[in-house]
Amino acid sequence: MGVSKKGLSANHWSPSAIELLKRRVASLLARRLDVHEIVQMLSTPTMPGEQDIFGQQTMVPNPSYFINPRTGRPYGKSTIYRIKDEIYADWRRKDSEKIDQMFAEVIGSLEEIVRRAFGMGDYELALGALDRIINIIGANKPVRVDLTFLREIDWESMPSEELERIAGGDVSGLLPG
Repeated sequence: MGVSKKGLSANHWSPSAIELLKRRVASLLARRLDVHEIVQMLSTPTMPGEQDIFGQQTMVPNPSYFINPRTGRPYGKSTIYRIKDEIYADWRRKDSEKIDQMFAEVIGSLEEIVRRAFGMGDYELALGALDRIINIIGANKPVRVDLTFLREIDWESMPSEELERIAGGDVSGLLPG
C-alpha cells in the first residue's frame, strides 16, 4: 500500500484511514473526475440534493467528504496526485494479471483442442488450434532487424570480391560503370 513521504506515512495514519481515502479517490476517478474536482468533492461536506415540495434546493451529506483526520483540513492536490498515481499503478497491475490469466485459460483450452484433434486424426483442426496459439503468443510476428548501419558503409570504395562475399553472389550487374 505504498504511502508517500509527505502526509500519508504510517506514523500519522491508520491503515483504515489510508484505505478509505484511496477507495474514495478511486471511486471519484472511476467517475472521470480530475484531481481538482476530486479535491473539491473530498472537501465539501454537503452537496445540492433534490428540490423539496416548496421548490427549495435541499442540501444533503456528501458521501465523498473526507478530510485529513490529523489536521482536520482538506487534502491538497499533491496528496491526491500521489494517491491517483498509486491507484492507477494498482489498476494496471491488476489488469495485467487478469489479461495474463485470460491468455493462460485460452491457451489451455486450445491445447486441449490440439490434443483431442490429434487423437481423432483431425490434423486440420489441430493445426488450426496450434496456429491460434502461435498468434496469441506472438511467435509469428516478423523479426525486426536494424540495418541503419548499412548507410554508414562506403560501398563504392569496397572491393567487388568483398561485396560478392557479403551479398552471397555475383554483384557485377549491380555495380556502376
